[in-house]
Amino acid sequence: MAETTTAVKKKKRKNSKLADTWRLFKKRKTSVLGLIIFSMILFMVVCAPLFVEKSKVEESDWEYLTSPPVAGHIFGTDELGRDIFARVLYGGRNSLEIGLISMVCALSMGVVIGSLCGYFGGILDQVVMRILDVLKSIPTTVLALAIVAALGGSKTNLIIAIMISQTPAQVRLVRSAVIGIAGREYFEAARACGTSTPRIIFKHIVPNCIGTVIIQASMAMAQMILQAASLSFIGLGIQPPEPEWGSMLSNAREYMSTAPWLMIFPGLFIMLSAYSFNLIGDGLRDALDPKLRS
Repeated sequence: MAETTTAVKKKKRKNSKLADTWRLFKKRKTSVLGLIIFSMILFMVVCAPLFVEKSKVEESDWEYLTSPPVAGHIFGTDELGRDIFARVLYGGRNSLEIGLISMVCALSMGVVIGSLCGYFGGILDQVVMRILDVLKSIPTTVLALAIVAALGGSKTNLIIAIMISQTPAQVRLVRSAVIGIAGREYFEAARACGTSTPRIIFKHIVPNCIGTVIIQASMAMAQMILQAASLSFIGLGIQPPEPEWGSMLSNAREYMSTAPWLMIFPGLFIMLSAYSFNLIGDGLRDALDPKLRS
């Protein structure tokens, strides 16, 4: 009976924290706007078959070569008569997938490596931090560019390149958060009770860093979408005829003055996606700030 009561109390506390987080998040109207914008983009991309058939991605309509928006082609067509609306929606799947997978992998590595370095310190911390200093000294886009150039242009290689280029920043962030909380009394008590190191790290330390990790995840997602688009723009990402926002912008360069809609619509989706994640990150930062909760 006592165990059941304890479980109920824990569930209530968890629900209360989520409710408080949402209450503080929605106080920032711009962050709610960002959430709405991203939700709309995600719905359109995931449910693309509801709006347009996938065959339209590569199907050419020879009657409408480089056509402005008309009935049947609401975003217009490209130089090969392909529907821009279909290519933007299905290309968004590639762009968001690259950003999401890269973000999850980079943050996972950041949490694991940063927690170990912050908790143990010593030689392990010094060696890992010096290696990361070397990587951090190289601009992230240049580092990703070098990795993709070495591995070759593909979705998998693009994810690997972005993940590696973004990992040093995530490791440093988590490491600093762990150092700030690892010396507190309840961790010393956990050690004195014989709690194993993995349990201390993943049961006590990581949950106390989760707010910082979530905020960084939202900010990193925007950077990774832009980075994926940049690499695809110069031909080192998704390869034609597979659609992707960055590669669509690259193909539209020659028609910038004569057919601006080729560049406007994929560029608009890139801008709105990155902008919405930045707004969401600002709201999460405020919502997860302990000073605002008190």
